[in-house]
Amino acid sequence: MLNVPTGGTCHLKGLATPLRLSNSDPDQLISSTNINKFRHLMFHEEGVCQLPRKLNLSQFLRDARIKRGLSVAEVAEQVGVSQVSIYFWENDRVRPRDANLTALCKVLKLPVRATKAMAIG
Repeated sequence: MLNVPTGGTCHLKGLATPLRLSNSDPDQLISSTNINKFRHLMFHEEGVCQLPRKLNLSQFLRDARIKRGLSVAEVAEQVGVSQVSIYFWENDRVRPRDANLTALCKVLKLPVRATKAMAIG
């Protein structure tokens, strides 16, 4: 049995096991013969529903930059680092140093404490 949390991602091709709709009702099962009902309830047109993902620092920084409509070059200039540094931070290759993270938070208008906590954990 595969436990599928609300909003969980599943591909159903070749699946032969029953699926659980939610964590709240363990008796609510759907067998592979009744898969169309499950797709109707949980899945988008492509057959995949969205996974609730834990946002990591690199995704958070990239999303904030894009939301503000800033380019990598603009952010790099305002923070005082190279464009390559921004690229590495946004692609989770390295973490920004504390001073750079503080400057980045100011440029992107992000909460400094929460962003630093995300960088640690």
